[in-house]
Amino acid sequence: MRNIQKTVLYNWFQQVWNEGKFEAIGDFLSEDLSGDFTLESYKTFFKNFSSQFKDIHVTVIDVISQDDMECAIVDVKATHIESDKQVAYSGISTIRIENGKAVETINVFDTLKMYQQLGYELTEKKS
Repeated sequence: MRNIQKTVLYNWFQQVWNEGKFEAIGDFLSEDLSGDFTLESYKTFFKNFSSQFKDIHVTVIDVISQDDMECAIVDVKATHIESDKQVAYSGISTIRIENGKAVETINVFDTLKMYQQLGYELTEKKS
């Protein structure tokens, strides 16, 4: 039986997101990070998201780990600071690991659902 609490992704979501440890980002992401973020762009993303949302909590549903790859299925809950609306959405995070840190990332989160919960509506672009 696998223990997801021993995975990089589980500990990433626990320390960085649930405990809000900005300084731990470099413990999990390589300086050579590639994919949908660089190390510096992720730090900027974290600061921006954390400045717009409070009570952020990521529940790790499962982590599949093989060789140097991990994939986590997660649920995210947070409260939008400006509107005080709560949002809940899901996502998948996949990383490739070297020397205990993520060197490649692919993240797919249902941010459309998050924006809809905040009252945004899709509109068709007219040409």
